[in-house]
Amino acid sequence: MLTGYNTDVSCEGKVFHVQTEDRGTANPVLETLVYCGGQILHHERSGYEDLVAEDGTVDEKELARRLERQHRDVLRRVRHGAFLDPPGSLERMVGEEGELDELVARALERDDRPVEPLAIAFEGDAASGLKGSVRVSRADGSPAAEVRVQVRIVAPGRDPLDLVEGRTDGEGRLVIAAALPDLPPNAAAILRAQTEGAEGRMRLALAEVEATMATG
Repeated sequence: MLTGYNTDVSCEGKVFHVQTEDRGTANPVLETLVYCGGQILHHERSGYEDLVAEDGTVDEKELARRLERQHRDVLRRVRHGAFLDPPGSLERMVGEEGELDELVARALERDDRPVEPLAIAFEGDAASGLKGSVRVSRADGSPAAEVRVQVRIVAPGRDPLDLVEGRTDGEGRLVIAAALPDLPPNAAAILRAQTEGAEGRMRLALAEVEATMATG
């Protein structure tokens, strides 16, 4: 499984973030997302089932070539202004009612893929930074070890911020301690846990975490 690419591109004063990932041989798809101003503007997927052998091995050289080609193709389109001012995105006013809910819904949306659901729980606070532990478990309640966990901060009018990435230990836990930038009160963290054949996502409202700590 290849890790992928993350690139920031400027076009006419706007900064676009382009992310391309390999979903793994259990779900042989290359996925590219284009973000700007805290919104997902474009979602592109291409399959590579033809590169996966019966024993599960994959042609890594050709896969790497396709991954880079897809990423570069989307970058080229961004630079040429393909995603400038699409209807209903960049022209929307920052702070429009319901904007964060829509943003988070897009970040949490799942594809129709046959994957095992993972449950995610967070214990900690965000009063002086996102500090605590993430626990990931499988459907039967057992710990999900060696699972990749990503934490991304989203807020209206802001570019998504990749805050933390790591892997769970043998007990399905990942300890995190990350400083938070200045954020609006309606910012949220999206926690994503992923391993081959299994995935889970959750929303963590940072203001709610701080309020819990203040009254606890």
